[in-house]
Formats: sequence, C-alpha cells, structure tokens
Amino acid sequence: MAAEAGLSLRSLHRHVRDATGQAPGTWLIAERLAEARAMLEETTRSVDEIARLVRFGSAPALRSHFRSLLGVTPTAYRGAASPPDPRGLCRTPPEPPPQRARATQNSTAPSSAAFTGPSGKMFRAARA
Repeated sequence: MAAEAGLSLRSLHRHVRDATGQAPGTWLIAERLAEARAMLEETTRSVDEIARLVRFGSAPALRSHFRSLLGVTPTAYRGAASPPDPRGLCRTPPEPPPQRARATQNSTAPSSAAFTGPSGKMFRAARA
C-alpha cells in the first residue's frame, strides 16, 4: 500500500491512523468487510467469489474475519439481510446481527478514507 501511495511505510501508517484512528491493516480489513457485506446483501454471488473480489484471497479467510469482527458467518449474515420473497409470500427477514464495538482512537472518523502521496497520486482501497 505504501509504494502505491508513494509514501514510506512509516508515513503511510501515520496518515492512515490520523485519518481513520486505525492501523492500515485494520482499516483495510474493515473496508474489505464492508464491501463483502454489501455484496452479500445485494448479489447472489457465492462466498468464494465475494472473497476473491474483495481480495481476502479465500473463502475461509473471509469467513474468519467476518466471524471475528461481526460475530456471524457470511452465509448467516446473508440470510439475515435477505429481502422478502419476491413471489409475495410473507417473510419478514430477521434483524441483522449487531456489530461488536471495536475500540479505536477516533471512532467518528469515516471508514472510507483516501490518501494523497507526495507525488499527488490519490490512493484509495481497491473496490471490486
């Protein structure tokens, strides 16, 4: 990430922490999980495909991060977030599971951040 942003590793850590209150790795995992959640809610793609698209590398890695940060598996999350049956059958989806609070230095910082390197190049987490 540092090379892509045109920053030293130390500068990248400082910029990310200042903007998000999180270490770069923590921020990146949160961004990838947010994208995975959106895909689970809005598409019928498989968990394997979503893991690849959001760059977790494998479905087990996505499942592990999902479970540790959100307390549920991706499949359970999708079931809780699925819309009512399109055939008109009455089905009220259950409430999505509550998110576990994570301590950060700056909890009001936006979760999606962009950084500008010294060359003026804008860096943002890759989106699928």
